[in-house]
Amino acid sequence: MAAYTIWIDMEDIFQYAAHNRRPSGIQRQVYEILQVLQGCISRPEDVRIGYVRKGADGDPACIVSAQDVENLFASLADDEIASVSGLSRKTPSSKQARRKNFSLQSVNAKAVAFRQFNSLRHALIRKFEQMPEPVGRPLLRAGTLQMRVLRMIRDLRNQSAVRHSASGENVPVRIPQSGRGSSAPLPRPHGMKPDDIFLVMGAAWADAAFGERLRAVRKSYGMKPVLLIYDLIPLTCPEWFPPQVVSTFSAWLENVIPQCSDIMVISHATKKDVQDFLVQRSLHLNQAPWVVPMGGGFGDMSVATSGPDAPGLPPAKSYVLFVSTLEARKNHILMFQVWARLLREKAYTDVPTLVFAGRPASMVEDLMQQMENTDYLDGKVRLIREPSDEELRCLYKNCLFTVFPSLYEGWGLPVTESLLFGRPCVASNVTSIPEAGGDFARYFDPYDFETVYDTICRTIEDREGLKAWEDQIRKNFRPTPWSDTAKAILQSCEVAHQSSQPTLRRAG
Repeated sequence: MAAYTIWIDMEDIFQYAAHNRRPSGIQRQVYEILQVLQGCISRPEDVRIGYVRKGADGDPACIVSAQDVENLFASLADDEIASVSGLSRKTPSSKQARRKNFSLQSVNAKAVAFRQFNSLRHALIRKFEQMPEPVGRPLLRAGTLQMRVLRMIRDLRNQSAVRHSASGENVPVRIPQSGRGSSAPLPRPHGMKPDDIFLVMGAAWADAAFGERLRAVRKSYGMKPVLLIYDLIPLTCPEWFPPQVVSTFSAWLENVIPQCSDIMVISHATKKDVQDFLVQRSLHLNQAPWVVPMGGGFGDMSVATSGPDAPGLPPAKSYVLFVSTLEARKNHILMFQVWARLLREKAYTDVPTLVFAGRPASMVEDLMQQMENTDYLDGKVRLIREPSDEELRCLYKNCLFTVFPSLYEGWGLPVTESLLFGRPCVASNVTSIPEAGGDFARYFDPYDFETVYDTICRTIEDREGLKAWEDQIRKNFRPTPWSDTAKAILQSCEVAHQSSQPTLRRAG
């Protein structure tokens, strides 16, 4: 078999990192896949990995180095800088080393500032929580307001974009290694050749002109695009998006899918949505989309049970956890309403704290206003914005159980993560979520408030049943390793490399 390179498009993650401090689900998944991808290649002499992004001069595929990608993910993490170095095993020249150190210094400075801010915030919160309730609760409210002001000031002063290496020198770009032999250097400015793979596994739909870029990639280099689709939610549930997003996403999908040699999806539910879309648009695939098994876990999972707890988080077993970006379809408002009723019907001390772990995003203004108007239900709801991996591990490890009431998902990564940490999860029974939780999670109809409320009540009150549930998860749950995800992606790329392009035509 002729050797070929899989060029992974990183443009959308560079763009994301320019405006966000912490990764969302998609960026986290891409990071985990990249960590293991090279080590899953069975014939490293025939298959190589490279990275590209859109060039400043309009080049549709400009090569970026492994160090660029390493710095990119480091910019999205305050406690992953050491572990992300697994992406790169090259020995830079002295000039490259100086450039690397300069770039990483700026990343480290950003990370240190973020850690210091989080430490101050958590220390104050924990201090207030430990005070007697008549004193601590008013101080907690006042502290929350002050922290909001500090966060606003920090955000205004800390708008930073990811550095992008644009050196004109003809430096070879080496493929990241994971314990395998060295790959041959890839020449700059262009090392692409016909039948190489152009792998898209991020959130490329943010670029409305991506279809034109794919056409240029195929025309200029003869590469074969392979696309990983997470969901079609802007089309299946347009009520949760601005109209412009819905129309842009629809046009993006119709322009991009016909150009792809192979299409992967992350669940059977998403596969059905893609197939329905193809029928609606009178498009036909020569083969059905591949369902890629989704891995679980993040960062160094070995510290999940052995590492010390991050400071300032709620006491162990005192809270129920909901990990997700705050947006309308994730249905945080449902859990807020459940907790409001719990506090009306039960003693304050009998109700665990509800912890939202994630950043507020779209269409949650009403929820945020309700939380502020009620002083976060007198402290029984807590928002931990953009938790670090260390904080997230501790939150999972020490919670009573997790909830995930989302109304629509392409997969449901927080459900899988909860089980991986041995924590029971109560979740919606819709779309792909039961695929993520299998027989180990318990489900409710998110549109039936009484059922949801009763399910949450029983789970909180039945501590013996909760312990038995935990024991079952720890004994029997077998998470899918990220290497299985990587191997499926590599197989899809192999099929695309060996096939003709495109594989999609108009039906009839």
